Amino acid sequence: ASGPRGQSGMFGDTLTLSEVETATLTTTVINGVNQTLRYYQNGNLLLTVPVTATPFTHSLPLAARDPVNEGPLGTLWRVETMNDQTRTTIGNPIFLKAP
Repeated sequence: ASGPRGQSGMFGDTLTLSEVETATLTTTVINGVNQTLRYYQNGNLLLTVPVTATPFTHSLPLAARDPVNEGPLGTLWRVETMNDQTRTTIGNPIFLKAP
């Protein structure tokens, strides 16, 4: 993930953002053709994207923080991949948190 002031983070990291700032979550999937990339915010499925190549890279602008629903660590963002039957990968979360 990357933030507007040069912040960056990966699985398990926290980016500090104000309520009006946004970040970008960039995900690369290797050997996942015909699977689905799934994005979750605070445990809720937000978006599914078909994986069409290898490597497959997708960027999602994150709608800042969710101060109403975020937990003590901040707004939680997580990705996973899924085939027709089951999850094939589960990513650790990235958190967006208030300064």
